[in-house]
Amino acid sequence: MIFIFTILFGLCLLFFPLQGIKDFKNEKLSYKVIRLIFFGLALVLITAGVIDVIGWINNPGDYFE
Repeated sequence: MIFIFTILFGLCLLFFPLQGIKDFKNEKLSYKVIRLIFFGLALVLITAGVIDVIGWINNPGDYFE
């Protein structure tokens, strides 16, 4: 049931770069790259959490052995 932490951590990382997104066009390139890295990492974590949830739903016995 680690998917709960994975999804929550992914959501935290997703909402962090959304703060101040209205200034995205005026930011320096390095800040844009950092913001996009945070988006990518958040999406990877959320995707991993969703895959883990699907596995837990399909085979709940595997998680409690």
